Amino acid sequence: MACEQEQVTVATLTAQLHDLMIGLSHTTRGGARLQLQLDIKELNGELKVAKAALARCLAIPPVIVAAPANILEIQVVNPAPPDQSAADWAARVVGSSDTFLSKTGPVFEWTQVLDPGNEYDDDTVGAAGWVIMPGQSGGDLEFAHPWGNDFEFSLALDPAYKTLLAPGNGVDVREAARARQLGVPDALLGVEVDGGLVPGDILGSIREGDRVAMFGRWIVDTGHFHPAPSPGAPVPGFRTEIHPPLLMATANVHKSTRPDGIGLTRAVFTSRPFLVGQTYTTNRDTIYQDGVDDDGALFAHLTSEIGKVTTIVRSSGVEAHPKIKTNPFRGAHLFHFIVRPPPPPVQSAIMVTVPPVLSISFNFTVRTGCVVQVSSDGHVVNVFISMNGTAYKPPQLPPRTEINISTQQLIKQNTDVAGAIADLPWITKLAGLLGSLDGVTTDTYPNQNNLVLRTSGAVLNASALGIHPGLGMMTIDSQPYPVTGWLEVEWVKSSQGFNATA
Repeated sequence: MACEQEQVTVATLTAQLHDLMIGLSHTTRGGARLQLQLDIKELNGELKVAKAALARCLAIPPVIVAAPANILEIQVVNPAPPDQSAADWAARVVGSSDTFLSKTGPVFEWTQVLDPGNEYDDDTVGAAGWVIMPGQSGGDLEFAHPWGNDFEFSLALDPAYKTLLAPGNGVDVREAARARQLGVPDALLGVEVDGGLVPGDILGSIREGDRVAMFGRWIVDTGHFHPAPSPGAPVPGFRTEIHPPLLMATANVHKSTRPDGIGLTRAVFTSRPFLVGQTYTTNRDTIYQDGVDDDGALFAHLTSEIGKVTTIVRSSGVEAHPKIKTNPFRGAHLFHFIVRPPPPPVQSAIMVTVPPVLSISFNFTVRTGCVVQVSSDGHVVNVFISMNGTAYKPPQLPPRTEINISTQQLIKQNTDVAGAIADLPWITKLAGLLGSLDGVTTDTYPNQNNLVLRTSGAVLNASALGIHPGLGMMTIDSQPYPVTGWLEVEWVKSSQGFNATA
């Protein structure tokens, strides 16, 4: 991602401003409100300056080169896809061509291809390729995004994973053109993950053209149905995505820090700490408990809430509290990543006589129930990550803050969403109801994107052939992420200077 530092500054100030605005909405004392208002004014000034700096940086087109394909790959046998012979196979999977926010539409916005009624990705899929046009979503439905708008990008797929695409994936000609400009495939799979659940230092390190590999929930996005571009043309319909990834790694080539280094691949790894559910409740005490006080998916839940307000005075307003799944994942999973250094330059006579050797540095942090194993044959590095849902103990849910959103705010602030749902009957009805109510009450949680890439306890500048099991991995249950970490591998001209790993 271009202008990483400027991006991080704007994101940090925006999050701080968001927290101050929430605090102001809950503060009634005059002195405290005045101080908050002054803080907000000052922060708005800083944010204006930061946005201007970001705009100046983005005005300078970065030189982007796609990472070599073989520096990051995965070994995976994906589950067999459904019958894809019909152009509308994605609509057949979800049982409708209507979007999810309609009476006859699918129940879930993100409907799993392999298990439409399940929110957990018990059968994950794997995919690898390149990052195309990463950034924060311009508009998301607040009720379904308690950690803020999604971080999203398109994944330019390696040919082996093209069966993950639906006809609706081919509608974004701008992103396809960008992929071709970088010299990578224009077969694009959507990737979306809650922005507040990605570690800040990992978020700031992801750049367009990076190699990316991931495992996660393969879904049909039923929020947008793409019609035929012209009369008689095929109907693209819904698109598919990995939303959200369970485990993701990105990698690119960096300059070596060793005087004898020939070129370095750096890979970073992250996982989702929480899985936002697609059902809702009015009982705040059971938000983090699967199957308890579940009031159904969004359309059914809002219909019920509106009925309470309009027929019997049992509620003072409409509430939409998203359930958070009790666990970020279920079942036992073993994921295999392959990391390679960039190819060495054309060998000189000296290098033929004394061939380069593989140097490796890495550090991973896991919660109980997850294990990382790093090994090498001297040519490639294998990273095996085990995630055992039975042994895993999920983190506590962070403090929840309730916010109130009017329909007018919903449509005004979320341009992407508004374009898709503004003409649906439920949004019109809700707009009328909110004339005498306080809006819709929903939840927000503090960002979990703290810094996670550590060097303490790391294996540094070691021979790839001397890696001992268990080194470079720490179990820290105070971090919310199942797995985070980094790995660097490079060819060096000599084994001198290697650190011992025993």
